[in-house]
Amino acid sequence: MTQASFDGFSVLLPEGWAQIDDDASYSDPSEGDRKMFGRAGEAGSLIISVLPIDPEDPPSATTEHVESLAVAWGRARGLSAPASISVSERPDGALARAEYKLAADYIAVWFLSNGELTLQVSYVCGWASREVDRRACEGIVASLSFA
Repeated sequence: MTQASFDGFSVLLPEGWAQIDDDASYSDPSEGDRKMFGRAGEAGSLIISVLPIDPEDPPSATTEHVESLAVAWGRARGLSAPASISVSERPDGALARAEYKLAADYIAVWFLSNGELTLQVSYVCGWASREVDRRACEGIVASLSFA
């Protein structure tokens, strides 16, 4: 495992995972500073963003807040509902995870908020490959901590 630290968060990356510069995803440029990670030779990529603070909807460390962000992510892309969604409380805030199918792609999004900052994580790969990095992505998201 390799620890990577950035402005606002740190994360542990499993062996073989590294920061990459390519930016082909369903992410929104308004997400602020984004960091992309992946494994050499794999089609999937994981992006972590510190979301800009919206004064009309400030960060909240509640499951309701992060769940609404996960659902809104899909709606903003014309998707009526996620294929699955879950929420949990963590010692440092609340976490929501939603999975979507968009065309032939699998997209998982996570929102983690501590009441001061909100992190958005997205993972994109082909639908048929969605299980390949599932365990690694879940571990990466579990390792996220606010700086």
